Amino acid sequence: SDVPGSTDTEILSINSDRELAGKYYDGTAEHYVGFVKKGRHIATYQYPGAGNTEILRGLSCGLRIGNYEDSSSVMHGFSFLSGSYTELVPPSSAPMEVRDVNSSGNFVGNVGGDTNGTAYVAICPPNAGTCSN
Repeated sequence: SDVPGSTDTEILSINSDRELAGKYYDGTAEHYVGFVKKGRHIATYQYPGAGNTEILRGLSCGLRIGNYEDSSSVMHGFSFLSGSYTELVPPSSAPMEVRDVNSSGNFVGNVGGDTNGTAYVAICPPNAGTCSN
């Protein structure tokens, strides 16, 4: 199930609609691009201004949840719905990397980086920038 033209494809999830979500390496741009694939159709996602982008899960309602890496190599969670990207920001306003998301759009993540970070559980309405825990 490699994305055509990629040198590395990682599938991170599959939903009940059989949509595969993940990331692939774009050798021309020299970074990872998020994707959702259903059958032969592939939609790609690149958070504006970001380097690496990944889609952790595509929900049947069209919501996409993923992470992007900023210019300082810090990961941030985001949602994508109806053509709009929104960063997912916990109440602490620290960068948050999403680790997993369920079919309702509730997710778990890590605030403050991979080491010495704080685990985070959030309930975030689709396309909302501010989440509650």
